[in-house]
Amino acid sequence: MIGPRPGEKLHEELFNPYERPQPTPAQKIMRAEHPRLDPAWEQETFDQVNWLVLDGDAAALAAKVAELAAVRQVPPALDPSTAVAADVPASRDGA
Repeated sequence: MIGPRPGEKLHEELFNPYERPQPTPAQKIMRAEHPRLDPAWEQETFDQVNWLVLDGDAAALAAKVAELAAVRQVPPALDPSTAVAADVPASRDGA
């Protein structure tokens, strides 16, 4: 057979839609730059998953994982209006 096979990929997507490829010192190697997650959303999400695991609620945990997978492309915490500036360190004590 000559040429691409049926269904064969001719192009590979290496970055998510919200990531921006950035150069590195190594030629042909790029790194992904993306907006920071909202720390409050991230903490709340991990807390919810943790409680579901501790409660042993497999059905609710599966539903939460499915919900997170559905927003995987652009998590709600990456809303530009609520994004945390990358150059401002976040305080752990809320001050």
